[in-house]
Amino acid sequence: MTLERNLRVALVSSRSVTAAYKGKTVDARTVGRELNVRYLVEGEVRGAGDGVAVSAQFIDTDNATQVWSDRLEAGTAEAAQDKRDLAVQLTQRLRDALLDAERRRVGTRQEAGGSAMEIVLRAMNVLDIGSDTLKAALAARKLCDMALLLDPNLLTALLLRGSTLEIQRQLGRHADNNRLLQELDEDSKRAVVVGRDDQRAWQFRANALLVQGRLEAALDANEEAVKLDATGGGALLQRAWLMVLMGRPAETLALVDKATALNPNVGRRHGSVEFYRCSAFLALGRYDDAAAACEKSVAQCDRWVTHLVLVAAYAQSGAAAQTAVERAELLKRRPGFTIASLKALDRNMGAPGFHQLAETHLYAGLREAGIPEN
Repeated sequence: MTLERNLRVALVSSRSVTAAYKGKTVDARTVGRELNVRYLVEGEVRGAGDGVAVSAQFIDTDNATQVWSDRLEAGTAEAAQDKRDLAVQLTQRLRDALLDAERRRVGTRQEAGGSAMEIVLRAMNVLDIGSDTLKAALAARKLCDMALLLDPNLLTALLLRGSTLEIQRQLGRHADNNRLLQELDEDSKRAVVVGRDDQRAWQFRANALLVQGRLEAALDANEEAVKLDATGGGALLQRAWLMVLMGRPAETLALVDKATALNPNVGRRHGSVEFYRCSAFLALGRYDDAAAACEKSVAQCDRWVTHLVLVAAYAQSGAAAQTAVERAELLKRRPGFTIASLKALDRNMGAPGFHQLAETHLYAGLREAGIPEN
């Protein structure tokens, strides 16, 4: 699987052009000028004891500084496959590093115009730094729409637009849920057309199907994502959440462990790994473990939904003081929150087994914490 195929967010110089520099000591600034590229990637594959190691570094050619580096190792039972898998993992991490570097470079610019991708980078920053999450999501969506006018096939714009729709669906007290679900469905269909061989498009499609209550179809879409992301962990992490909603929390824990073994950084930015563990532990009645996992998730990414599960976990474990603090935090973030409003939000999601577990562990915990029913 080539770098060009995996690194869709950038234009990549061809191998024939870069081959001239192979085995030579080069100055990154000179190469940047000669090839007219902003970043330079260097890497190698070599033996490491009884295994194989793949390493790479990512250099800004403007100042010849290293932006990112990583190194992965694997055994040599099937050396060729190991090399391929490690290279794919590094490429996926490189894609994230490239996006982060470009966000630092252009994401904070306020001036109008720019390429479609530069507009999306601004939208990412708006969403990340906005103190009012709902307001930031609406502003980011406007930028995504501008980008899609310039490039209707820009997958990154479609994916980010989908994130803003989901935020509005969760936080917009007066949002038209049916309209938002329809837009999610339409955008996710477009995404798998323009990104059919990109796992992110299939993960987006799986989520859009999930929130419509089409669980089996969501699992099918996720299966396509897993095939394309066998070594990245992201698609497996999504499957872990689907197992929560299927009422199979023990499988969630196994999938989370598998995903993090493949990619230790997967889901870290949004605290997803620990949140999924927290949700699974709660559904299994392991309340102390659930609370500990949710605390870790909040430390990584402070989201209202994590406080929601944490309230139930504390209440079920009998931790009265912590329950009171978390209840106040939840109601501060979601004024007027009720158990009925949560059920309305989640009415499409979850198999019967999920709803039975939610009633026993989540809703019962919220009631114990003093969250009003209606």
